[in-house]
Amino acid sequence: MFYGITQRGLDKWNASFFLETILLIDERDGHAPVQNNLLVLRGFAYLKLRRLVEAKRIFEAAAATGRPDAVRGLAKVQAILNGVNRQAVVPRTPQVKA
Repeated sequence: MFYGITQRGLDKWNASFFLETILLIDERDGHAPVQNNLLVLRGFAYLKLRRLVEAKRIFEAAAATGRPDAVRGLAKVQAILNGVNRQAVVPRTPQVKA
């Protein structure tokens, strides 16, 4: 039963239905122990919905368990809250002039 709810949540994430993703993860968590990977997914869904306070709270909880993806999510939230465009600060490839 929990696998079905979890899979539906992942399917909703893959289809970019982020609110539905959160609702399905919440439903699953009502029946089984919270899993850190789904906690992080919930955080990223909140981030996609620009619900930054909720995303930050979720990422802080997951980062406390040592999840690197939660730490990255928390850094993204902090960058947005601080008005920093990370791509402008840390370019992916250096610009080389000929």
